[in-house]
Amino acid sequence: MSPLALAPVLAVPRSVMDWPKLPPCPYLDFHAPDDVRIRGTRVDLSLIANEYNNGRVPEQTVLSYPTLTPEAVYGVIAYYLGNREAVDRYVELTMKRAR
Repeated sequence: MSPLALAPVLAVPRSVMDWPKLPPCPYLDFHAPDDVRIRGTRVDLSLIANEYNNGRVPEQTVLSYPTLTPEAVYGVIAYYLGNREAVDRYVELTMKRAR
């Protein structure tokens, strides 16, 4: 019998299972299901989604967050629009976690 067969099965906490499965994106770093950042920065995906939903144009976001590039912000907005349901769920859970 292999050692893996004897290893106990670890239960995945419910909170981990609630996070949406986000598809890959060249403008994002997926550190964990609950930690998705703009590639090469510490800026969270939820910030870009919130900025977009609050009517800010990408250039305003770049001015407010100098580690971001216009290309990255536009790329993440395109990703958001193509995966809106999953990203909205990510933003919702991020906001709940912050409370």
